[in-house]
Amino acid sequence: MKKFITFTLCLLLCVVTLGLAGCGGGKKETVDTSIASNGNGGMVVTRGDYVYFVNGYTSYQTYTKDNLDTKFDVAGLYRAKLNANGELDYDDNGSVSGAEKLSSNLVGFETTSLYVFGNHIYYTTPITEVNKKGELQTSKIEFRRIKITGGKAETVYQAKVDATNIDFEFYYAEGKVYLVINEDGTLKRVNCFDKFSVTEIASDVTSVSLPRDADDVFESDSYKNIFYTKTNDDGNIEIYNYNIATGRDEYKKTTDYATCELLDYKFGHLYYKASREQYPSYTYYYRIDATKNAITSLAEEKLTSDNSYTNFYFLDNETSGYIAQNDNKTYYLTYNAGGECDVMPLADSKLDIIAIKNNYMYFNDGGSIKRINCYEFKLNGNKTQETIITLDNIETYSYDIDANNLYVYATSGDNTYLYSIKVGNILDGETVEAKLLGVYNEGDAPEVEE
Repeated sequence: MKKFITFTLCLLLCVVTLGLAGCGGGKKETVDTSIASNGNGGMVVTRGDYVYFVNGYTSYQTYTKDNLDTKFDVAGLYRAKLNANGELDYDDNGSVSGAEKLSSNLVGFETTSLYVFGNHIYYTTPITEVNKKGELQTSKIEFRRIKITGGKAETVYQAKVDATNIDFEFYYAEGKVYLVINEDGTLKRVNCFDKFSVTEIASDVTSVSLPRDADDVFESDSYKNIFYTKTNDDGNIEIYNYNIATGRDEYKKTTDYATCELLDYKFGHLYYKASREQYPSYTYYYRIDATKNAITSLAEEKLTSDNSYTNFYFLDNETSGYIAQNDNKTYYLTYNAGGECDVMPLADSKLDIIAIKNNYMYFNDGGSIKRINCYEFKLNGNKTQETIITLDNIETYSYDIDANNLYVYATSGDNTYLYSIKVGNILDGETVEAKLLGVYNEGDAPEVEE
């Protein structure tokens, strides 16, 4: 799950196998790792000659007990083939030529997440069922997979709690695909190559960090280790490192924190915010040195003593640069070894940050998509706000980004569609367009100016 933001136990944990969860065989297969999947976890994934995407957005709240069998064109799952130049072709209405619908499930919604591993695409969709009390279950999500050429979908797992109370990520580790999900404090691993069997990793979990591959690119093994926190019997918060492939905790760190919330994993460091037992009302940001597959050093490093920051972002190309915000301003922080971060004001307001990629910070300024080059700002103080494009009909449900494009939702006609905006290698004076990534319903295509 792409969001715009766990060590070996000394004692063996009792691992509880919960068994089958959902239909389908979960048959074993060989995953072809020679072709990379770019964008896993977002609204758009490119693999080889094909782009897989959601054809727009529809809220799960449109479901009622009377329309649970709705088939979706807008917000369905599609794919399209790239031409010889690695680009999509378009018809006269502005729709992608040759787009194929893979699933009529509602896939473009509040919790969209696509992954391509081998011959399958894994996706999220609302649970279209009613429980024994007659209550709609559409606020919960179901994980499904379908072959990249289409066909019958298999249920990988059905979440037990609302989507707002879960964290999840898919991984490929040592020849198998796994779903890791934290459901309101219960952390589980689903083996997608073994009849979708479910193993409980830990209960009473207080926070998790589910690392992603750099640039969301799947090529071979994903990160094998995830991180989580829980409180032990003595009342101490412990940070765990769990190995997805082996199914074991690799390490744990016992702390003297009063609170601890894991935030992210970047460039070998695990980031979190915590307060000490002596001063529980003062929360600070920390990091500890970690590697891709194990913790190497557990010495904490405090990033800042300023506890007024409410948002903290991590640059993807900078090991010691961060974006922080309080109620009034946006700052650039640079970490100093053995000391705290240097703080440089970046903007005199709390910017609506939508993505960070290749040292650029993108934000929405009243419909204008702008960006600041954080690396140039660090070097010479240049904080020019470059306007990429202005959209009158932009929607703020969700955003996605890869190395070349920013993806946004915008309305056209009666529906909300997904558009791609070129942000990689923009030339001086180049006009940037928002191009539909999908197929318009009849009557939704904008009129073409003569």
